[in-house]
Amino acid sequence: MESNKDMAQVLHGIGKLTGAVETMHQSMTLRMDEIRQDMRRMEQAQGSRMDKMEAHVSEQLSAVRQEVKDNMASMGNRIAKLEEEDKRTIAQVAKLSAGGGGVGGALVVAAVELAKRVL
Repeated sequence: MESNKDMAQVLHGIGKLTGAVETMHQSMTLRMDEIRQDMRRMEQAQGSRMDKMEAHVSEQLSAVRQEVKDNMASMGNRIAKLEEEDKRTIAQVAKLSAGGGGVGGALVVAAVELAKRVL
């Protein structure tokens, strides 16, 4: 009879142990699910931060790009104005040179004529 009693105690101990293992398994499964959920929340938060940073950097790049375009257009306009001014200056110098050449030529002709008369 004692062996039946011992067997009953062993089976009872095995039952308790099985219950404890099942409880531990359920507890670990719940904890793992909580950890997975925490990881998903962290990934979502990280993704959200990355999206915000990407949007901010994109906005800054767009602003800089537009500023560079505006500066280039402004420089192009200034260069065009300087080129026009250079053309006008060249035309004025050419006119003055032509006039000066004509006056110089007239002086030479006058000097030659004077030299002819004097000699």
